[in-house]
Amino acid sequence: MTTSDDIEGKSSMYVHTVSEACRLLPSSSQWNSIELEFHKFHSSTISIHNDNTPSGYSKSYDCNLFISDKSHFKRFIYVCVALVFIILATVLLVHFLPLNHTHQASSSLQDGNFGDPHVDLVGGYYDSGNNMKFTFPTAYTTTLLSWTVIEYHQKYSDIGELEHVKSIIKRGSDYLLKVFVLPNSTSDPTILYSQVGSTSTGKVNDDDCWQRPEDMKYQRPISICKSNSSDLAGEIIAALSATSLVFKGKNRSYSIQLIKAAEKLFELVIRNPNKQGTYTTDDACGKEARQFYNSSGYLDEIVWGGTWLFFATGNVSHLKYATDKVVLAMNAEEVDDGVFYWNNKLPASAVLLTRLKYFRDPGYPYEETLDSATNMTDLLMCSYLSSQRFTFTPGGLILLRPESSSRLQYAATASFLTKLYSDYIKLTQSSGRRCSTNSFSIEKLHKFSISQAST
Repeated sequence: MTTSDDIEGKSSMYVHTVSEACRLLPSSSQWNSIELEFHKFHSSTISIHNDNTPSGYSKSYDCNLFISDKSHFKRFIYVCVALVFIILATVLLVHFLPLNHTHQASSSLQDGNFGDPHVDLVGGYYDSGNNMKFTFPTAYTTTLLSWTVIEYHQKYSDIGELEHVKSIIKRGSDYLLKVFVLPNSTSDPTILYSQVGSTSTGKVNDDDCWQRPEDMKYQRPISICKSNSSDLAGEIIAALSATSLVFKGKNRSYSIQLIKAAEKLFELVIRNPNKQGTYTTDDACGKEARQFYNSSGYLDEIVWGGTWLFFATGNVSHLKYATDKVVLAMNAEEVDDGVFYWNNKLPASAVLLTRLKYFRDPGYPYEETLDSATNMTDLLMCSYLSSQRFTFTPGGLILLRPESSSRLQYAATASFLTKLYSDYIKLTQSSGRRCSTNSFSIEKLHKFSISQAST
């Protein structure tokens, strides 16, 4: 159907001839109710080719349009308008919405592929709502989550969350298996990847970036450690060892893989004591991490990693190395004494070694060290229950580091340790413990633990 200019002031339409009656052929369409009546133009008003003259055009007639059913016509108009709006909205959405989830060459789904050498660092945990990934707190988180499952797997199962938390743990341990490269020879260094992302890469800042990781279109730098990262290695060892116990039952092959990796890394860490140190003292390894997760020492992580490796393997040589370093670590690292968090593993190591004494007493030559760990644990519990060392909010929340902006994490770990220790004491069929001139009962420890979780 085509239109023409007005002829003799009359609006007209040209319609190709359909039938001699100049009426549309019947159709089963709902639009049959629209009838068109046609009247031929007078021959004097339009020039028509002679029938004998070849023409590339069909004959045309002047027709007047009449609408016999206005309701159907209105529907037709509404549908047309709606289609126009839908098409317009689709075009605008395609133009302004972010690109769909494609694996761009420079997105976080390719983390590590732009370094030298190329390495797969996809996965793991993002830090504190931003898009940076730090290996140190990732390993700590994986260790702590694994410990909760080891001790309380039945409680997780009772609420239907056991498989869920195990999948979260595995995401962390899978990533940790990627972050270290073992040397090919004794002269080669052990390479650890401590960080993905940065706060100082021009216009891009991963610390305050709220973009979805799969939509990032820029290259993310990685931080590499080749020396002085014993604390980082120790926490990775602890995480892999603890996770191996979580998967020992139903995924034994994965558990063995984790243990083998942890043992190899532990051997490299303890091989040369002169090369031990903290990862944040090396600019290439932890310059930016100092702003977020600065490490004050490495001995607590070596003790922590060696102890967990002993629990995972039963190898007493790992326990001997760890217990040989406990007292040294206690004397050397006094920062945040009594506060268990990513920078201080000594309180948790003391509880873990006390567990060993209570339920698997290995005897000589570990008695003295394990007794010291038990005394430290008892003093720790007394400090939590007394207002002489730490202060509390009016609601009862313990303030282990009052100057910190993230006080809840310290109260949470205190709650966890006191719950563990109250359960340990209960299993020994004791009603409580003493620390110096004070004492505490199982009920008092349990009450404190619940109060910190519910305050």
